[in-house]
Amino acid sequence: MEQPYGGQALAAGGALGPVDVPSARLTRYIVLLCFAKVLKAVGLFEAYDLLKVVHLVQFIFVVQLGSAFFMVLFQKPFSSGKVVTKRQPGHPGNSSFSEQCSCPSHQLPVS
Repeated sequence: MEQPYGGQALAAGGALGPVDVPSARLTRYIVLLCFAKVLKAVGLFEAYDLLKVVHLVQFIFVVQLGSAFFMVLFQKPFSSGKVVTKRQPGHPGNSSFSEQCSCPSHQLPVS
């Protein structure tokens, strides 16, 4: 029977084994993983204690607000990309936009 992927699919002569990875790089990822696990455990502990004092809706609101704040900091949506101007053809403030657009909400009224 013919092998569909060739004979070099397993480099060690057909035996599976560990992959060679530099130990410094692997150690860094293990340390980061342990740090993330510790932060998660501390966060869950603090959230449990905080939920005894604060109402659930307020807690969820603060968590979502904090998450949105950090996402805005990391993604920087206001400092990247091109600025949309009123003279741009696809801008809703442009007079030719309703003529170019074929959707019903932007059609000119028929008199």
